[in-house]
Amino acid sequence: IFRYALRKHWWLVKRIFVEPLISLSLRDYDKEVELINNIHNFFQEKPFVSISTNLPMGFRSLTVSVESYKTHQRRVHFSHNRNSCSAETSDLVFQVDYQVDGTLYSSKFSLVQLKLLDGSKWDVRCNQYFLMRYWPEFMARGRKFNPSTLRYNVGISSFYFLGARSNFHDKLSFSKITLGGLVLPTNLLEHLSSGECTTCREEFSIKYATSHHTLLYENSFWKFLARTVFQEYGVFDDEYFKYLSSIFNHHHLDGGSLEPGNEESGTPSVLIKLTVGLSRQG
Repeated sequence: IFRYALRKHWWLVKRIFVEPLISLSLRDYDKEVELINNIHNFFQEKPFVSISTNLPMGFRSLTVSVESYKTHQRRVHFSHNRNSCSAETSDLVFQVDYQVDGTLYSSKFSLVQLKLLDGSKWDVRCNQYFLMRYWPEFMARGRKFNPSTLRYNVGISSFYFLGARSNFHDKLSFSKITLGGLVLPTNLLEHLSSGECTTCREEFSIKYATSHHTLLYENSFWKFLARTVFQEYGVFDDEYFKYLSSIFNHHHLDGGSLEPGNEESGTPSVLIKLTVGLSRQG
């Protein structure tokens, strides 16, 4: 029923969620943090639309709303190949909730790390890649989390957004080719990289020339957002949900605050929550 309702009223979701994000991704940026902050600031207005409609099963109204939350407390510690590592969790979290008559029906989230083209390549740090690729058990300021559902569903829940700084747009026609940027499941990065990670202190590069054949509609930011809205992308991981509850600490999540500490990141993380509600009340 949600798929039917969203397809019927896709214009509504495009207007308040998809098109603003595409537009924000195509602005001039020198650093990833500028895009992160702009997304958060835009959705601070908390857009909300409710319309009357005729849907199967007696549903008479559809509501769509977007909220944004920001945190700096996102550094975690984990082990990889018996080595101690630390990294920041994803730059963006897309949480999509479906509600029926005000009651939660389904919730999924997708995690996205942002990278802007540097010269002719994207540089990826191995510590970040290990975390986003394998989702090992990790520690976050005194608490342990084991995101096993994420670990076994990386292809539909953990992504890298490969974008272009403004001074490369004209040269590469990047924005036109990819409809906002290239979004790849983390497990595909290793097939495009110029090298391999052996330790958390290293990094590898993805060259624009070698990834050009992937710059298709299927890998565009636009397509990613559509699949996220329809919950084709995303999972619900109870352990990671507790972690998100802790670092964002907003009233829609139930997890409490993390223990006090000084491990704040210089780059924030933003959670964008899209709620789609169906109601039998007119």
